[in-house]
Amino acid sequence: LWLVGGCGCPPAVDNGDIVDTPKATYVQSESVTYQCQNLYIMEGSARVTCQNGRWSQTPTCRVACTANEEDMREHNIRLRWSNGNKIYSEDGNTVEFVCLRGYKPHPNSRSFRINCVDGKFDFPVCIPVCIFSEKYYNSPIYLSLSIYLLYTSISNH
Repeated sequence: LWLVGGCGCPPAVDNGDIVDTPKATYVQSESVTYQCQNLYIMEGSARVTCQNGRWSQTPTCRVACTANEEDMREHNIRLRWSNGNKIYSEDGNTVEFVCLRGYKPHPNSRSFRINCVDGKFDFPVCIPVCIFSEKYYNSPIYLSLSIYLLYTSISNH
């Protein structure tokens, strides 16, 4: 039995699920609620309503960007405004990083304010700060306890 103005099964949402118990048919003005799967962020209304035989606009579940401890350690960075070791960010949001102590921005590194784009961060990169300047290349360096070190640099020219 099909009711005038009723709807069939609600449309599927990629990476999303219907919270309510699904039914074969829905009457006019009846609604269902969607939720996104883990690490996905909803765009649009979670509630979808049967109107004149059609479902209202369904939400979109967009993948969140993540920056975890391993990602940050690999690039020698940390979050600028947080002491956390993992962050989830919505698509389009901006996150700011800084170099870890003892590191400096790589000369070809991207900006340290980066946007979440399609579930991905394009991480900036930091490199170790060299404690010896060029004037010490190939020079003997004496450390405490009579330790002798010859600092040699090989550069790519």
